[in-house]
Amino acid sequence: MKDLWISFKSRPALVAAALACAVAATLVVYAVLTHKEAGLMRVCWDPSGDAVYGACSGSEDLVWLKKQLPIRVLVEPYHADEAARADKAVRSAVALWNQQTGLNLMTVVSRGNADAVVRWGVPTVVGSSDEGGYVAHHKDVDGYMTAAVVIYYVATDDMSHRVLTHELGHLIGLAHDSFKASPMYPVTEEKASMTFERVTDFDRSVLKAAYGGGQ
Repeated sequence: MKDLWISFKSRPALVAAALACAVAATLVVYAVLTHKEAGLMRVCWDPSGDAVYGACSGSEDLVWLKKQLPIRVLVEPYHADEAARADKAVRSAVALWNQQTGLNLMTVVSRGNADAVVRWGVPTVVGSSDEGGYVAHHKDVDGYMTAAVVIYYVATDDMSHRVLTHELGHLIGLAHDSFKASPMYPVTEEKASMTFERVTDFDRSVLKAAYGGGQ
């Protein structure tokens, strides 16, 4: 900090640029803290209990029953040699949501104990609207939900973390967000500028209202 302060004093031309950067940084932080987005996904249920997402007659917020918490997540790699990578990605994504929202997602090792199954590393369908991944929810007659999460093969660990974190956001009910630093931004980009993943305060408040607790 001392060296930085000296450079400001000895190079007046840099002061304006530095202040501009500081203002820009402040604006970014402000946007993260105050930005509002769609919040929870809206969903209808077909006669078999499968979710129909978006605008539909009689739609409701997608919220898991509180008595189902914590949501138990199992990962199943498409290829056995991807097991360690898949497990690491799931644990990393689960940790992000737990730490930033106060929710309690947990990983399990048995289908019999799982509420959501992540099918990891499915061969990519090039050009598909689902390229990257998707989530499909199901609700039984008693209101209990389960979900299938499909993650197509992603070449890098960083990108796979982003895709999985995004889909787990849908798993817990969140809709897309127009703020690029949010995990719920709909287009995942692998750029240094996108390393900042921050669940917006609005989404945190929505999740707290839906599930209780939270940070």
